Amino acid sequence: GSPATCEPCDASCATCSDASRTDCLSCPGEQVLLNGVCVNSCPTGYYETANAVCQFCSIRCSTCDGPTSSDCLSCSGSQVLYEGVCQDSCPAGTFENTENVCEECDLTCETCDGSTPNDCLECAIDLLFLNGQCVEECPDGFVANEVNCTACDPTKSLHLVLRVIFSLYQLSQKSTEQNLLFLHLEEVYGAFYPFLQEREVPKNYSTT
Repeated sequence: GSPATCEPCDASCATCSDASRTDCLSCPGEQVLLNGVCVNSCPTGYYETANAVCQFCSIRCSTCDGPTSSDCLSCSGSQVLYEGVCQDSCPAGTFENTENVCEECDLTCETCDGSTPNDCLECAIDLLFLNGQCVEECPDGFVANEVNCTACDPTKSLHLVLRVIFSLYQLSQKSTEQNLLFLHLEEVYGAFYPFLQEREVPKNYSTT
């Protein structure tokens, strides 16, 4: 028979198989090979190898940059991406951003809804929660309550002041001038009574 002849590959291919001139084995320029066809880029669900060939991502990934389940770049459905892996939720110490990726919380946070120290929901060990922040100690006007800083109760402070005044009154009964100073003390106490949690009037108190 007649000797075999070489035919040119299809114009879309850089090289092609012996079986068909349109079955590309490699692509020209910046194109990549997808199932024997040269395309401009790999579609969703594929990644580009070092040899400019499109290969399947792991079934767990929506997009990826490698073949395994830890090479994900984005996830399907409601899953979130954490360190290259698609999972159902973000682990402790991270939060889900608007792109469904788990980002690290600030080091002061145990859980958070953002990346700054003002976005804490719970605090790391030995820190106290105060208005979205985690602090080493509560500021003035607040008291440590287990893991939180709680605002001091102003009525308790007022109550303490009034009890001190009553004590001073008891010690000043021999002084006419001081008696005049405390003459309307019961009226003052009564005015503040609705804001107090309890009323402890000394039994021997009198304005007369």
